[in-house]
Formats: sequence, structure tokens, C-alpha cells
Amino acid sequence: MLVGITTTFFLLFWYLDPSVLTTVSVIGLIATLVDYLVPTLTASVCHPENWTGSKERKLEEICRELANVQTQASVKWSVFYDMRHSRPKVVGIRLHG
Repeated sequence: MLVGITTTFFLLFWYLDPSVLTTVSVIGLIATLVDYLVPTLTASVCHPENWTGSKERKLEEICRELANVQTQASVKWSVFYDMRHSRPKVVGIRLHG
């Protein structure tokens, strides 16, 4: 569904070919609508009384795991980048410059 929405969005912009000012205005309008509608729809779909302590712990666990993955990816990218500049033959990337 997300791919379809994104494709439709880009095809619409390609077809209409709006100016920069129009594009910025439309993005601002969409952001404003999302900022208003998401909390309203979420409150009607997800009732606060259904939220339990076990769900809170599960959410905290998921957030902690996502933070760990982000940290690990950042460290690995940093190691790769340092290795690319210090030993380009090992990495197999030619540096220009």
C-alpha cells in the first residue's frame, strides 16, 4: 500500500509539474492535515483503557532493540568508512582525489 501511495504521489507531481512555491505549499498543507488527523483517528481507533503494563513493557523492549540496531549500524558504518580511507585495497574501493 505504501508503494502505491508513494508512486501515485510522485506520478501526480510529475504530471501536474507544479512550481516550487506550490510544491512547498502542498507539502505544508499535507503536514498540517497529518498533524491534525493522526491524533484524532488514533484516539478513536486505539482506546487508552486497552493499554496495559505488559504492552508498555513490550513497547519499551522494541524501542530498546531498535536503538541497539541503530547504534550497531552506526558503529559498523563508521568502521567501514575509516577502513575505506585507511586501507582502500582491503575494502576494494578506489579513492579519487
